[in-house]
Amino acid sequence: MNKLLTLFLLPLVICVNCSENELVINDAKIVVVFDDNRTEVVELLNSSRDVLKSRELEKQEKFIHYIYNEEGYYDLTFGDDKQRIFLKPGFNLQVSVDSANVLSYTGKGAIENQFLIRKAETYQSFGDLFYGMDYYKRDEDSFLHLVDSLQGIMDQLLAENSAEIDSNFFFYESKSAEFEKLNKIGNYELFHGFVLGMQGFQVSTDFPNPFLSIDFKDNRQLKAENYISYADTYFRTEASKDEETDFILTYVSRVKKEVESAEIAEALAYKIGADNLNYTDELDVVYDILKELISDPDNMADVDAKYFKLKKVEKGNPSPDFAMKNAEGNIVSLADFHGRLVYIDLWATWCKPCIAEMPHLKLTEEYFHGKNVAFVSICTRDTETEWRNFLDD
Repeated sequence: MNKLLTLFLLPLVICVNCSENELVINDAKIVVVFDDNRTEVVELLNSSRDVLKSRELEKQEKFIHYIYNEEGYYDLTFGDDKQRIFLKPGFNLQVSVDSANVLSYTGKGAIENQFLIRKAETYQSFGDLFYGMDYYKRDEDSFLHLVDSLQGIMDQLLAENSAEIDSNFFFYESKSAEFEKLNKIGNYELFHGFVLGMQGFQVSTDFPNPFLSIDFKDNRQLKAENYISYADTYFRTEASKDEETDFILTYVSRVKKEVESAEIAEALAYKIGADNLNYTDELDVVYDILKELISDPDNMADVDAKYFKLKKVEKGNPSPDFAMKNAEGNIVSLADFHGRLVYIDLWATWCKPCIAEMPHLKLTEEYFHGKNVAFVSICTRDTETEWRNFLDD
């Protein structure tokens, strides 16, 4: 018998002491059940990657969660699989996952969520044309033709059910395809020069400017998957033009000055604060600006944690000790290198710039061979199987 996972999203509103079957309109209820004795951990995550609910189901147990009046994208995970889903008040959606973890949908909302499956499959079919860096090797005309074609395919896929599809969902997805294209164009100059080893490469004068119509007012864009990446590329591009000022300080200063929407400004400030705060030499000044732009307590707590960690390792402070397992399975700590100059390289198997610099790092190690210098390479955000397979290859 095939293993079957079923989710029911049923309309309801908030009510006190409602029984499980008392349902009214405007909100959504999610019920997850397996029809066999399969044991599985099911999680529902919001767009910020916060786990809304996690539960291990056994036999005929139910996973139940309520979405109150909240429209947007969520991730449903079960085992090692994850699927992006779109929920909004009034959807009555049933999701079935077969024994091969292939999803199918019925009910209101099925068209929108089936599109997300076809979208993911289409992107996968593009291969390196979408996920890799090879497309940045193309000359300008070939590259522009490619990104136009990729957007056209996604627009056609969306248009096939445009008469029946939810209007907000249509806006988010059409904009996401547009921002994906514009973001690639915005990165072309940097990455074309990088992948071809052409330092200082500049695009031609008639190469399109992808930022001419960038909008920092419409908050609806925040639900379009690629908007923040697109806006981030704009501010990185502008900040890189000022070689006299700290890059991150220039970035956040321009966000504060140019972005009219407080929600968009916060999203960009949080992205920098959570991911790139370690790249500034003006930590305190940048942190003060981020505090002005970020109002969500949870977002600020994440930035605070990053800030206080960085304060401990400012120039002149002793490094905190840490320990981890090396490729031979032995535990190695920073204290083991006491008295030596330690060069720490962070890398990942999926990070193409990391892989590209490895031959140069090897030459650097050879240059310092026999000197009081230790080189430590730490693989991050990979499983042990992934980095061991990479080393074996």
